[in-house]
Amino acid sequence: MKSWFNKNQSITAEMNGLMAGVYAKMPLQLARISLIIHCLNYPDDPSSQQISAETMALAIELTEYFRG
Repeated sequence: MKSWFNKNQSITAEMNGLMAGVYAKMPLQLARISLIIHCLNYPDDPSSQQISAETMALAIELTEYFRG
């Protein structure tokens, strides 16, 4: 996950204008998507579990889909 953040930082730095703003907000979108996936996996008590690496991997995959 750390590598995704570093890569996103690099991509954001290369962009300008509107796309730089969109890419700068990607980490927030990733956080929202990961929380949604987590709550879908633990609908009765989402706070009983930490967000897993698998959930983060799925969230990164979805975030990258939206980047495209």
